[in-house]
Formats: sequence, structure tokens, C-alpha cells
Amino acid sequence: MNLEIQLLLKQGQVEVDPGVFSTKFENALLIHRSVIEDLNSQIVTLGEAKVAAMVDCKDYYKNIHLLEWEHEKMMMEGEDLNTKTRDIQTLRVTKELQVFLFAENNQQRMQKEIQTLEKTIKLNENMHKRKVSDKQWYQRRVRGSTNVQCWIAS
Repeated sequence: MNLEIQLLLKQGQVEVDPGVFSTKFENALLIHRSVIEDLNSQIVTLGEAKVAAMVDCKDYYKNIHLLEWEHEKMMMEGEDLNTKTRDIQTLRVTKELQVFLFAENNQQRMQKEIQTLEKTIKLNENMHKRKVSDKQWYQRRVRGSTNVQCWIAS
């Protein structure tokens, strides 16, 4: 009892091989709409799961790259620390540096150094004043002797 019936279907509800158009649908099947919707929802669910898996994979590789970057950064910091250690080991420790490093109260040492520098400044100022006054005295003496000689000559 195979009966031929004509069905009017909307475009998009018929899935036929897009090759050569054929009017023979002897092997065609009618499938209920709910079955197709269930299959489509399963496809969407599987697609979302695949996207989630891809996001997880992306995050995993992103974390790997971050860890590699942190490892490289730590290696460079280690090299920097080794260089600083070598610089410190080859540093010549002068007596002044020893005093600075081993002095218990650097504030007193700094105050003493400031006082010494202030005394040096005062001494230099006094020496400058004395030299200026000596030069002025010498200049007056030279001018006085020049005036006398000029007056005698004229």
C-alpha cells in the first residue's frame, strides 16, 4: 500500500541532495519536526561543549606561555643577581667605605664631617680675605711709588 501524496513544504524544510534536481522521491522519509529540533539542540549543545573545550585549550596554552615568560624573567633576574654578586665581590673596600659600613652611629660621623667642612670653608674665606687685603696693600704701594717717581721726574 504505497500511496503517492503530494505535500506542500516550506523552503528549508526539505533536505535533498543539492545535485541534479530529481522529481523522484521514492526513498524519501518524513521525519517529525520534534525529532529534527531535538537533533538540532544536541548539535548546539555539542557545539557549545566544543567551544568550551577550545577556550580551555586556549587558556591552557596561554598559561603555558605565561609560565615560560615567568621562567625566562626569573632566569634573567638570576643572571642579574649573579652579576651584582660578582660586582660586590670584586669591589675594593677602602678605609672610608669600611668606616661607613662598620660605624655604629653614622649620624655622628656625618655631623663631624659637616663641622670639618664648615671649618674648612671659614678658613678658606679668611685666607681669601687676607689675600685680597694683601693684594690691595700691594696695589696701593705700587701706585704710591709710581706717583712719587712720576712727580719727581716732572
